[in-house]
Amino acid sequence: MDVNILLFSDFEILDAFGPVEILGCIEEYSLHYVSVTGGIIKSRQGTKVLTEEMKDADSYGILLIPGGQGTRPLVNDIDFIKRLSYMVMKSEYCLAICTGSALLAKTGLLDRKKATSNKKAFEWVQSIDKNVLWVRKARWVEDQKYYTSSGVSAGIDMTLGFIAERFGKEKAQKIAEHIEYIWNSDSHNDLFAKCERGKQKMVHGINLENVMVDCDDEQKLCEFYHQLLGWEKSQMFGHPALSSENGTVFLFMEEKDYVPPVWPEENGKQQKQMHFDFQVPDVAAAVEYAQSIGAAKTVAQFGGNEWVTMTDPAGHPFCLCAKENQP
Repeated sequence: MDVNILLFSDFEILDAFGPVEILGCIEEYSLHYVSVTGGIIKSRQGTKVLTEEMKDADSYGILLIPGGQGTRPLVNDIDFIKRLSYMVMKSEYCLAICTGSALLAKTGLLDRKKATSNKKAFEWVQSIDKNVLWVRKARWVEDQKYYTSSGVSAGIDMTLGFIAERFGKEKAQKIAEHIEYIWNSDSHNDLFAKCERGKQKMVHGINLENVMVDCDDEQKLCEFYHQLLGWEKSQMFGHPALSSENGTVFLFMEEKDYVPPVWPEENGKQQKQMHFDFQVPDVAAAVEYAQSIGAAKTVAQFGGNEWVTMTDPAGHPFCLCAKENQP
């Protein structure tokens, strides 16, 4: 299968050649560097690459779109976007790295599909097409044949994930070991999204992470709050979720025997409830502090020492979770 690496002036070198290193380990793949006009294309870092013309490429394989400063003028290049649209439609798979997702979004082919991009350029990328279901907290996102990654090095993780789905996780892991790369194989584990959140004052290192909302129809309730708040749709633990701009997540979980609360409260009727997950740098220290201000550790525990369930003074359950256990 042909892999077409689409290059343009001022593309980011690692966006392209990180994934190329991975894809080049697959014997079934034949790598081709293409551009609109063919010839020499220079990266943002000054590397010169000899390319073929797009029109001569076999578009039915894998298309890889890097990002970089060169994407900024190209989103307004009507001829380029038209040519790109043709290649994207013909491709079996399309992999966009970093702000390459802005070019992909400009084609309109990502409409109503999930995607992500570089967190430092997220607002600009998001402005290109608001019909895309942009996911801020994600190392990479897959939706049908489209794969989009966060910034620069995330393209390597995504490409390894792509290989894992095509050839098995063991194959991907062997490639990672061969190039001595520590693979982040969890597409939800995006530490850089957290770095870009608004700087919130935290007491004792505790930060609000997820709000779990029980309901009888998780898709319907997620859609309601999406319309009400305009938060971004995503997935977590196999359930629909919404992410705010500062990173707080509403996770909707369908319960078979769910009973809606009554408001105002009535004796003998279901009361309103909520469940918080708090991310902490030191679970043991956080548990001790929470107990000192009135919380209680529940008898039943299911997460070991890294995920401790407690109740607040009113009896509402919440969890103190180690950072590395967060998706």
